[in-house]
This record gives sequence, structure tokens and C-alpha cells, in this order.
Amino acid sequence: MHTTKQRLEAGDVIELGDIKESAVNQTRRGTVLIAVWDGDPEEYVLVRNNFEHGEDIDTVADDSKVLVVTDGTGMANPTAWLAVPKEAYGR
Repeated sequence: MHTTKQRLEAGDVIELGDIKESAVNQTRRGTVLIAVWDGDPEEYVLVRNNFEHGEDIDTVADDSKVLVVTDGTGMANPTAWLAVPKEAYGR
């Protein structure tokens, strides 16, 4: 098993395998993903998707992973953080 602790920034590349457990911390600097994963790592690009209740989320590619969904602050809409396979990003 492997661990990852990384601040989520749209467009950054992250290496992950099969996520077994994950959590998110909100800090003044942003959102931090803490994950335990297994298997061979693959490169993913982090994508941030804001959405409203009932909307479909564009996952960009079929094998994208939803890492976390965070509440919007104040009047802001919730955000879904996705890990999109690097080879599928930008198609």
C-alpha cells in the first residue's frame, strides 16, 4: 500500500493506483487530498468541476476517478475534484 498527501490544484499531475481510503482537509491554502492506494501508479491530471444540484458531472474520460466532492463556501456551488488519466486529458 502507498500513501499520497497532495494539495489539489487544477492541472497538476498526481500518481495514484486503486484508492482504498481517502480524506480531504480544507486549509487556508486550499484543499489537501490524503489517500491510501494499492497497485501500480498511473499519472492523472487534476480537474476541478463546479456543479449545481442535479447536474451531470463531465468526467472527461470513462476511467476518470472522482477523488472528492467539497461543499461550496457561502453562495458558491459544490466542487468535484477528478483525476483524469494523463493520456486522456486534453482530448
